[in-house]
Amino acid sequence: MGRNKEDQRFDSLVEQYKKRILGNPKAPAVKKSKWFSS
Repeated sequence: MGRNKEDQRFDSLVEQYKKRILGNPKAPAVKKSKWFSS
């Protein structure tokens, strides 16, 4: 399953994006679960 690799890569991008926007990577932990509950 090569999907796991893409998921991890996407997750990293999301973390960077949130860090840039919010400046706090721990804040959106709950929202993240809702957004990517697939």
